Amino acid sequence: MGDYITEGYADIPVAFMCFTALVPYLRDEDFLQDKKGVILSLLLAAAAALTKQVGIYILVILPILALLTSKSRTRRQILSLLFWFGIGVVLLLPWYLPLGIQVLHDSSISGFSTYIALSAQTQNSASPFLRIGNAFVNLGKYLALYLFLIPALFLVKQRYRLLVIYFLIPYSLLWGFLASYDTRNLTITFASLAVITGLGLETIMEFCFKIARKDQDRAAGSGFSVLLVILPVGYFALKLSDAKLLKSWQSEQSQIFHPRSMLNFTAWIVPIRIARRS
Repeated sequence: MGDYITEGYADIPVAFMCFTALVPYLRDEDFLQDKKGVILSLLLAAAAALTKQVGIYILVILPILALLTSKSRTRRQILSLLFWFGIGVVLLLPWYLPLGIQVLHDSSISGFSTYIALSAQTQNSASPFLRIGNAFVNLGKYLALYLFLIPALFLVKQRYRLLVIYFLIPYSLLWGFLASYDTRNLTITFASLAVITGLGLETIMEFCFKIARKDQDRAAGSGFSVLLVILPVGYFALKLSDAKLLKSWQSEQSQIFHPRSMLNFTAWIVPIRIARRS
C-alpha cells in the first residue's frame, strides 16, 4: 500500500484503526474479561467506521467474537459489552442516519450498483463467481496467503480460527464481489491475514522441527534440517540472476527517501526494535 501513502485515501488509516481494535481480541484468551480492551476496541471500531464504511464490519463482528470466545461470561459483562457497542452505534448516527434515510428514498445513492459495475469491468466478468475468482488471481503472489487461510483453520487456536471464519473469508469474498475494482479496498484484511499466516506457518515449522529432533531417527532429522535450508536457497539461486539483482538495486537506489521507501524502512525497523526491547 506504499503507493497510496501520498494519495490521501482513507484505507490505510482505517486499516490501522481496524487492526488496533482487534489487538485486545488477538492478545487475550478471553476478550470479554478485559473491560478496558472491550471499551477501546469498540470505540476504535466506531472511529474506523466514521473514517470509512468498511469499519462497520469490525464494529459488528467484535461483540460476536467476544461472546463466542468467552469461557465464563457474566450478565454484567454482556450488558457492558452491549452498552459500549451502543455507544459506538450512537457515534455513527450523526453521519449514517441521514445517509440511511436518503438511501431508503433513493437506493442509487448507496453506490453499490456503481461499485459492482466497476468491479465487473476491472475483472472482465459480469458473473459474480468469475469476478471473485479473477479478483483473487489478480492479487498475484499474495493469492497464496488468502489460499493459506483454509489450511490455517486447522492450524491456529480457536479465537484466530473465528477471526478467519467471521472476518477474513467473508470480507474478502465481499470485496471480490462488490469492490474488487481496487486492491486498496481489501486493506483492512492485510494485518490480520499476516497474523494468521504467521501463526499457521509457526505451527507447521514446530511440527517439522519436532520430527527432526526425534532421537530414534537422527539421520533423517539431520537430513530434513539440511534440506529445509538448501531448498529455499537453491530456489532463489535459480530464480535470481546477477542481472536481476543489479537491476533491482539500481531501481531501489533511485527511490531513496521516496515516501514508499521510507514506509518500507519503518516497516522493517520498528518490529526489530520492539523485538529487541521484549
